[in-house]
Amino acid sequence: MHLVGEYSKVGEKRLIDILKYCEKVKMPLAIENLKSNEIFIEVFKNIKSEMLKFCFDSGHQNAFSKDYNFLKKYNDKLIALHLHDNNGQKDEHKLTKFGETINWQEIAKLLVNHPNISLDYELPQDNKYDISPQEFLNETKKQADLLENMILNYENE
Repeated sequence: MHLVGEYSKVGEKRLIDILKYCEKVKMPLAIENLKSNEIFIEVFKNIKSEMLKFCFDSGHQNAFSKDYNFLKKYNDKLIALHLHDNNGQKDEHKLTKFGETINWQEIAKLLVNHPNISLDYELPQDNKYDISPQEFLNETKKQADLLENMILNYENE
């Protein structure tokens, strides 16, 4: 779920109502870190629910929140990943080969405690790469394999 705007009591009540339903049907609700940190932080500070979870977006962290480590702070709530790289200035959804500014070692260290989480990439295949769709998929697989190997290396330390 993307939360935008400002934190309010009306929004809080609506989110609590949604989470009550999530608890009833045993379905987690993942909040994604976006460009604005305030509403995300307020939700996790003010609303307590076993179904309130976190979707970590590596590109948003890198471009918009370098000084606030969402993955470290909310690691216990992590349930989903949106992995992609960028130039550190804007949300570009690039393969690391074409972005190369995210510290994947740091992310790997924090993913060690999540052996069953999928390494999900949020990457549009378009003309900005100047490679074929097959090459794009191969590069994405290489990137995922590299991250998985980093995670395994930290698990074995």
